[in-house]
Amino acid sequence: MRNPLAAATLLIAAASLCPAVKAAPQRPPADADSAADFYDAFERSEALPQISPAPGRYADTVVVSLRASIYDSAATLRYTIDGSQPSALSTAYADPFSVSRDAVVRARAFHGGQPSSRVVSAAFKVQDVTPPSITSVLAFPGSTKLYAVFSEAVDARTASDPASYNVTGLTVESAAPGADGRSVALAVSPAPQGGIDYALTAGGVKDTSPNANAAGASKGASFRAASPAATVSPDSGDRVNVMGNVKTVDSPHGRAYSFNAGSDAVELGNRPELNPTKAVTITAWIRPADWSSNRRILQKGNNDDQYRLTASFGKLLWEISGIGEATAPLPSVNAWHHVAAAYDGKAMTLYIDGEIAGEAAVSGPIPGGPDNLFVGTKYEGAAPSDRFIGEITDVRVYDQALLPEHILALAR
Repeated sequence: MRNPLAAATLLIAAASLCPAVKAAPQRPPADADSAADFYDAFERSEALPQISPAPGRYADTVVVSLRASIYDSAATLRYTIDGSQPSALSTAYADPFSVSRDAVVRARAFHGGQPSSRVVSAAFKVQDVTPPSITSVLAFPGSTKLYAVFSEAVDARTASDPASYNVTGLTVESAAPGADGRSVALAVSPAPQGGIDYALTAGGVKDTSPNANAAGASKGASFRAASPAATVSPDSGDRVNVMGNVKTVDSPHGRAYSFNAGSDAVELGNRPELNPTKAVTITAWIRPADWSSNRRILQKGNNDDQYRLTASFGKLLWEISGIGEATAPLPSVNAWHHVAAAYDGKAMTLYIDGEIAGEAAVSGPIPGGPDNLFVGTKYEGAAPSDRFIGEITDVRVYDQALLPEHILALAR
């Protein structure tokens, strides 16, 4: 049997006879950056704004968008298209803008009056030979105002002439171009009705390019007056799942659901039209009994990961996950109120009794999801504090953003 002590002694002796071998220090190549250098370079990197689309030659008016760097998202972007350098007095970017002739777009990030980035630029060579076209029409049953959006900026003179437009079955009485240059509000008679197909043409409207291209009289846009993607009330035709001890009661706005927390809820389910990506409007008549805790009026997304209209921390909250929120004072209890929440891709707006009560400038796609839409609760197994107490009726969900005058008509 080997003696462990003797073996250890031999190893120690052998080690003492061998010179110590030291590893040579590892030196980086002469052209390599150290980790500290890399970190410093990352910290020093500029947060430059982005211009899209890419610069180049275009055969149509270019709609240009600016975006702040993710490292400087709170910056105000200011831009020029007249050859000058952006300054603290230059136009602040708010919405995409049209470039209808050769131009260099220059942009710079600012905080207050101080620049926080270098100037970035993109040169566009535009030979616009494409006439403007109508991309969308928003109409509401019973409202005499239509809202048309063109593919590019249009000439104010021709766009404001009612004779430039034709709507099947309706007469255009006046036209008012919007401040964005692409939208036009049309007053028509009689008011369009729901369930009827209409077509709008704008043969006399020209774009703002040097060629003054005119829209074709034979090419227009078909539309229907906006109808809700879903309605929830005891009198509506939508199939719903009534949960708990929800009762139906009379109200000045038809039969209403009466909620008393507990397990009360109305479930509408999940379908494509309840998962819009670009715009949405929610409207409802409510009579809250109290606003303690987070009383849900409507919610889609069990984890607050889609959209919801609710009381939250003493305010009325309209929230879309990943986009933002708008808040307003809570309407009074034990009285009927019309509430509405809209998002049009550029802003979230809250209405109470037909009047704008809160808004926020935001943008982004609306997230979809597999969860069902609920009225009166966060989700089926939610705590009582996440449930509405009071009465709700005539809940409507639209997959487009209604105009303020449309909201006002619903609130009457």
